[in-house]
Amino acid sequence: MLFYYESIESFRNTTKSINPFQIPDILREEFFDDYIEMATNMGLVKKAVGSSVVKMKYNLIVVFGRK
Repeated sequence: MLFYYESIESFRNTTKSINPFQIPDILREEFFDDYIEMATNMGLVKKAVGSSVVKMKYNLIVVFGRK
């Protein structure tokens, strides 16, 4: 399933609105920067050539982390 966004900022705002994690305000922007970078590196988010349109391939991602 593919989702299309008008821009990377639109994608970021949508992701922020459905984010299930409780992230301290001071770390929130850094988290979303890292999230978008990782999703791009994994090929889940791609920017259309010659356009600001961003497409995201939907996959279920389960991440386990420990401090």
